[in-house]
Amino acid sequence: MTADMASAVGLDRPGGVMISELYPEGPADQAGLLPGDVILQIDGEDVIDENGLRFRTATRGEGDAVVLDILRDGQRIEERVVLALLPETPERSITRLDGRHPFKG
Repeated sequence: MTADMASAVGLDRPGGVMISELYPEGPADQAGLLPGDVILQIDGEDVIDENGLRFRTATRGEGDAVVLDILRDGQRIEERVVLALLPETPERSITRLDGRHPFKG
């Protein structure tokens, strides 16, 4: 988030990640997050940018619940979100290799 964007939403410094869109019925949508919300923290740890958000969620497991500190319309609120894996589209095709092959090690 740029300094101008941070100032526009009421932050004193750049940081956080603004939600631009949500997957319908995804974890964030089900938790009540809205486009325009700014995620500032996950479980009390600052989120500075998108990479930080990805790291903080990727180091948790599917089904883990996290508490997000959100800025919405100038007010800080907390939302609990249960993490889920991204949908696979198309679904993965698993191939089992038996016998002798170079990937056996």
